[in-house]
Amino acid sequence: TLLNVPGEQLQGCYTGIDFLSRLAAGEKLDIRPVAAVIGGGNTAIDCVRTLVRLGAEEVSIVYRRTRNEMPANMVEIEAAEHEGVNMKYLFSPNRIIGDENGSVVGLEVQEMELGEPDASGRRKPVPKEGAVQVLETDMIVLAIGQGPDISFKETEKGRRGETLATTKWDTIDQTDPQTLQTNIPYVFTAGDSATGASLVVEAIGGGRRAARSIDLYLSGQPVTPPPNDLFKTHIPGCLFETVEGVTKSKRVEMPELDVATRIKTFDEADLVISEENALKEADRCLFCCTTCYNREDGCKL
Repeated sequence: TLLNVPGEQLQGCYTGIDFLSRLAAGEKLDIRPVAAVIGGGNTAIDCVRTLVRLGAEEVSIVYRRTRNEMPANMVEIEAAEHEGVNMKYLFSPNRIIGDENGSVVGLEVQEMELGEPDASGRRKPVPKEGAVQVLETDMIVLAIGQGPDISFKETEKGRRGETLATTKWDTIDQTDPQTLQTNIPYVFTAGDSATGASLVVEAIGGGRRAARSIDLYLSGQPVTPPPNDLFKTHIPGCLFETVEGVTKSKRVEMPELDVATRIKTFDEADLVISEENALKEADRCLFCCTTCYNREDGCKL
């Protein structure tokens, strides 16, 4: 997705998914000393951590909200901070500045402040009057997310496709989130077209559920959810804040490569816990007081 600001076509300007895909395919890109990534999601974090490993001397994230509103996983945000990424919060891009050769040399940003919550539940950033500055950078990656293309509804005017229900976020609406069937019975939706930008594993799971539903539909059978489908149902929490004889214990911390080592390699940064710790974690009871404690008479079953 582009920002629709002047300068997006300058040399040294990329979009996040394209940038990562080209690198993964083995293409040698021009990694410049000072790089800025615009966005606050997991793709933005992937981009900055990749740039660090590719030798960029100064790498920044430019995000229009604060750390608390970043949609990226907190563990990823912390990892990027440990690896020396600069976090420039409450800045919204106005334009990308180029030199006489058409190369990126700077990013003009508008300083923001947080106002009332928007449709996503996060406080909406609003501009500070007169607070504009230029950040020096010679490479920019736009990682502001992707969205479903529902422009097909316009070409379906007067036909069934025009009636396909969509949400205010331009995702395709599901009448049943377990079968993934839409308001048009023979249309099913899964992945980012249904959820908005999410994880690959979510899309894989959705695709499998949709395939099952499609098979039922084409076979003339009722389109029903799988039996005993947990559908992200979590085990209920403990009935009590504290239970006599039961003490909380922290999870074993995942070992990882030290920062100085991992910023020079694309090897897996998260290592594995020892067999001893794995057995210790596997020995946890996940049903604390929901099956082995009777709240009414206080006796253990």
